[in-house]
Amino acid sequence: MNRIWFATFGKGVTVLDNGSFTNYNESYGLKDKFVYSVAEDIKGDIWFSTRSAGIYKFDGKKFANYTTSNGLSDIDLSAIKTDRNGNVLIVHNKGIDLLNAQTAQLSYTQQEQIRHKHQ
Repeated sequence: MNRIWFATFGKGVTVLDNGSFTNYNESYGLKDKFVYSVAEDIKGDIWFSTRSAGIYKFDGKKFANYTTSNGLSDIDLSAIKTDRNGNVLIVHNKGIDLLNAQTAQLSYTQQEQIRHKHQ
């Protein structure tokens, strides 16, 4: 597919798809219009992190929101990244959460664990 996703600081997330721009923001149900990072998983779903509303998954039709009520350690996120195994790596001040995109199962690595491994 010829798609390019843009994280914006105050306008949600925008996609350039086959020469046409579409902007997704609060009118599409997003709870935060400040998007920090965007990643695509192996199924083609788009994941993005926000300033204060956790992360979102966009499957091309609808948005799913993941926050601390879904098990995230923090909603103030630094970055997200996907891998070839269907996982979403979620980086925040408290450490790293690993979300299995297929099962929505979360694993955690907290700052204390990271510090001890590198000492």
